[in-house]
Amino acid sequence: MMNVVVLAAGEGSRFKKEGYSSAKPFIKIGDKMMIERVIDGVAHPGAHIIVVIRKSFLQEYSNEIACLYKNCVITRISTVEGLTRGALCTALSAYETLDMDKPVVFVDVDNIFDKQCFGNFIR
Repeated sequence: MMNVVVLAAGEGSRFKKEGYSSAKPFIKIGDKMMIERVIDGVAHPGAHIIVVIRKSFLQEYSNEIACLYKNCVITRISTVEGLTRGALCTALSAYETLDMDKPVVFVDVDNIFDKQCFGNFIR
């Protein structure tokens, strides 16, 4: 049906300035991580969800990533070596992993969507 690319490789410097110790995707909002809430909102039948994170997150947040695989419908995790020049560069890093016969939607890890509204949007 479609590719949904969740961009989650940024620094999250505004959150760090406010005293958060976790990287932005892994900050808890209630009982779930921010990235889980984003994925919950964009997960639809037939959607291929690709999450792009920094390579260092694989070790630093291995428990959290295991939870993502357990609790969310992720097709794959793609990595970038380090900080990129911004969301567009991070998005381009996922290019080769996309099914180019399907539409692509890019979402940022700090934009939480209502599942029904997102479903209406993609229809």
